[in-house]
Amino acid sequence: MSTITDNISKVQEQILDALNQVQEPVVSLVRKLSEAAEERVPELELSVVEKLPTAQEILDQHFAFAQQLVKNQQEFANAVIEAAKPVTEKAGVTPKTTVKSTAKKAKTAAAA
Repeated sequence: MSTITDNISKVQEQILDALNQVQEPVVSLVRKLSEAAEERVPELELSVVEKLPTAQEILDQHFAFAQQLVKNQQEFANAVIEAAKPVTEKAGVTPKTTVKSTAKKAKTAAAA
């Protein structure tokens, strides 16, 4: 018998699979367009450009922040669950699977 978390994991996997299927052709198209346009785009030498971060630097900075934000929110949610434990245990609503083991499952699934 499947559990709610199993169903959620299946949906999450389907979403990630769908994203990968959409992303691959987009990257391929951008690569082809970039190669075709490379010959037509003139080389510009602007002193201002040297002062700007590269697209990769901007991307890395934003994703590093997003990772910090997700980690922060996970820690916050875990703290709320921990703070509510006295009531949830007394009321019998404490889940069988701990938050850490669920997070560990998700991390293992994402690595696969």
